[in-house]
Amino acid sequence: KGNQSHDQTNDNMKHSGKTGIFLVGIWDDNIIILHLSVGKCLDHLPLFCICPACILLYQRHVIQGFGIAFDVGTTTLAALLFDLTDGHQLGALTGVNPGRFAGADVISRITYAAGSEENAKRLQGTLIRRLDEMAEALADGKEISRVTVAGNTAMCESLLGMSVEGLCRAPFHKDYQGCCSKKGEELGFSFLKAAEILVLPSIDGYVGAD
Repeated sequence: KGNQSHDQTNDNMKHSGKTGIFLVGIWDDNIIILHLSVGKCLDHLPLFCICPACILLYQRHVIQGFGIAFDVGTTTLAALLFDLTDGHQLGALTGVNPGRFAGADVISRITYAAGSEENAKRLQGTLIRRLDEMAEALADGKEISRVTVAGNTAMCESLLGMSVEGLCRAPFHKDYQGCCSKKGEELGFSFLKAAEILVLPSIDGYVGAD
C-alpha cells in the first residue's frame, strides 16, 4: 500500500534479480525487505545471513526535501547530504569532533562529562554547534527537514544531553532505548532547529549505533 501498489512491489522484487528467503518488516514508517543469502557453516547445515547489498527499502509515503546523515565519532565527524525524494547523495563533509578539549579518547570524554552538569552541557554544546555549522555548509541554502545520527553510545548520549553515568561503571548501561527523535531546537540547534533529529539506537553501553 502507500505510494507503491502490490504489483509495483512485485515488479521491483523481480527487477532486483533476487530469489530465496526474504524478511519483511516496518521501521520508521518504511517497509524494509532483507534478502537472506545462503552459506555453509562448519557442520554443513545451511547458514542464512543478510547481504547488505540486498537491503531493499520501500517508503510508505513520499518524503520531500533534503536530509543529512551524521556519523559522530570520538575523533571525526562525517555528514552526508541526501535528496529525500529519490535517496540520491548530493554531498559529503568531514570535520574534527570539537570535544577533544575534554580528552582524546571516549573514556576521557565520559569522565569529563560525568564530572559536573556544567561539563556535560559544555560538551553537548560544542558538538551541536559544530554539527550545525557542518549542516549549514553542506546544505548550501537547502532546507533540511530530517537528520539521522549514528555514533558510539557516549557520543549519542552527549548529543542528547543525557547522563553518561551508566557508562562509568559496570554493568555499563545506556540511558536511552530505541530511536530517539527530537526537534533540532530542543537540542539547541540553530540552522537545524526545524529539522527532525533522529538518533539511532545503540545496542548497549559500549556497542553504539555506528
